[in-house]
Amino acid sequence: MVYQCLLEKDERLIWQIYLLKRRGGFISYERLQKEFSFTIKKFHGLCDWWTEIEEKKAVGICFIIQNTGIEIKIANYFCEARLWQHLLLESLTFQLLWQKLNDPLISITELSQQHYIARKTVSRRLETLQPLWENFNLRLDDNFQNCLMGMESQKRYLILQLKKMQLLSYEQKSYELLCFMQKVSEKRKNFGFNISAMETKILHSRAPQLAYQLDEKGWQFLLQQVLGAEIWLPKSYSKFLMALEKEPQLRSLLLADKKAIYRYHLCLQLFYGESWEEFFTPQTYLPETYLIQELSGIYVNKYALFTRKHTNILNGYNFLLKKKLSTLELRKV
Repeated sequence: MVYQCLLEKDERLIWQIYLLKRRGGFISYERLQKEFSFTIKKFHGLCDWWTEIEEKKAVGICFIIQNTGIEIKIANYFCEARLWQHLLLESLTFQLLWQKLNDPLISITELSQQHYIARKTVSRRLETLQPLWENFNLRLDDNFQNCLMGMESQKRYLILQLKKMQLLSYEQKSYELLCFMQKVSEKRKNFGFNISAMETKILHSRAPQLAYQLDEKGWQFLLQQVLGAEIWLPKSYSKFLMALEKEPQLRSLLLADKKAIYRYHLCLQLFYGESWEEFFTPQTYLPETYLIQELSGIYVNKYALFTRKHTNILNGYNFLLKKKLSTLELRKV
């Protein structure tokens, strides 16, 4: 998936090996070499490197060297999001991107000096993020002082998704995330990176049910909606909510769960690029996931249009339902 380009080679290889055996188990060297075209010595070095990290960080996953392959052991407390978070924060490519997004005026020379790398290396690392730019409808410009070209609102949405990835259980830290995004938006605005009148019209045309004009002030209100601090359900959405209530399989959904689905739909409708919820692909989908998708297609305004640019939309529904089931299980305990 597109976010993997944020990782360095070693971090990406660890993530991809994990994806082969999400529940743990044995992977032969033959299969590993077929999948990744690396030598056995490379895999051994990777396992030794990760063992040192695991001893310090206790992520909950071990890669054990065997005679004919690698055995993956996963602890009960293992969290896939935590593994991804750690790999992401280890990546120099991600650090360069994160600095550039938060401080658009930082120069290539300043970045090279801060990280003790050549200017060409900085440029090359950012160029490897081409899949990310395309996914979020952005592009890299030759002039590094303004390297990211595209809609300002889209850049801020990318920052929001990357920040979510750095927070464990971000849904319980919505206030922290909201405060962070408000500061980033104000900072970018002061730098002269405003949401233009033209993109305001574009965003407004994508979601005509919104009752406010999406300018700089409206962006703050939109953030509160997306993060659940404030919610406003348009009249056109009421039919969808009624349909959810009528389905026996979905009657356990609370109003808060329905609002979470609405916020997910709002992100999908307004922006390009995979959301955090879409990133983690489950091994199996809950049956209710398909039902929500079916009802959304019937009742949600412009659903077919805005889902074309989101290939993993089912992951998000599954993520929201799984989160609800986990909450219910905790209450029983």
